[in-house]
Amino acid sequence: MKRWMIKAIGFVIILYSLYVLIGKQIVMPIMGNTAVGTVAGFKAKGYNRTPVSRSYDKIWQARTAYVRFIPQDASDSITILSDGNVFVSLLNYHQFQTVKVAYWKGKPQTASIINWREYPMLLFILLVGVILVFGKYS
Repeated sequence: MKRWMIKAIGFVIILYSLYVLIGKQIVMPIMGNTAVGTVAGFKAKGYNRTPVSRSYDKIWQARTAYVRFIPQDASDSITILSDGNVFVSLLNYHQFQTVKVAYWKGKPQTASIINWREYPMLLFILLVGVILVFGKYS
């Protein structure tokens, strides 16, 4: 029973990582809408969703970025918390940095930053899932 549960958790991790990596970073820019946005701030620590004006200086303490962009068929810009990598980006973004944003048609609140900086942490999480599914347990 314990092995089955570990493999199930690993399988869920693999599915989630592939969805974010393939669905959000590859398919969304092709099938959805894209826009150019700017980094407006960063998620505060903990559960506080208030944007703060700076990220950390250290690479491993990066924060998820708030992005401001103008969606298609809209007259005003919106600011959203990037939905790409929900854990943390491996490398910091800088405030007012220009980024490419993709979102599903008609749903700009699903926006995700399209950038190689989103990949390394996802690949690490995918590796953890593969180890849980295909690892040998005694």
